[in-house]
Amino acid sequence: MPSCEIKIKFKDSNELITLTDAEVIKKLPVIERAISCSDFDWEEKDFKMDQPTGLDFPKHAGEFLLAHLDKYKRVSHEEASSVNPAERFPEAYALSLDQLRPCLELANYLEAIDFMHCMGFVIAKKLEKCTVEECAAFFGVPHDPNANYFDESSGYVQVSAANQPSSSNA
Repeated sequence: MPSCEIKIKFKDSNELITLTDAEVIKKLPVIERAISCSDFDWEEKDFKMDQPTGLDFPKHAGEFLLAHLDKYKRVSHEEASSVNPAERFPEAYALSLDQLRPCLELANYLEAIDFMHCMGFVIAKKLEKCTVEECAAFFGVPHDPNANYFDESSGYVQVSAANQPSSSNA
């Protein structure tokens, strides 16, 4: 079986992480496309990337993603209401929202869709327990306690209302 070696450097560390598992690489479409772009058949021939690939994400996010990529499976819509994220994804649930954010962003960047959905699920469940002010801070949007953000008839958040200060006539 051919060998593959890809070194990854994260923005906050000089220490490299080396990917050697072909199955992990296949679950990271961005990495797989980067290897395959020169029509090189990395699954049939030995491949070693001499220069590290730089990723503008914290190392803890990369380590977390690689440690749980195979373990975490997407929650279906049918089971979403009955799944306890603390039981299904205990390692992710133990992280803070600020620690989960770069894990989600890295999964999105690497197109690790199932893992990304798992991170989104855990974040959503954690946000359910937060106040509106905490949710607004997490999403980086201003919060005006006097504004009406929700359309009662549709249940949708009104983005224009969320981005504008409320008038005193409301």
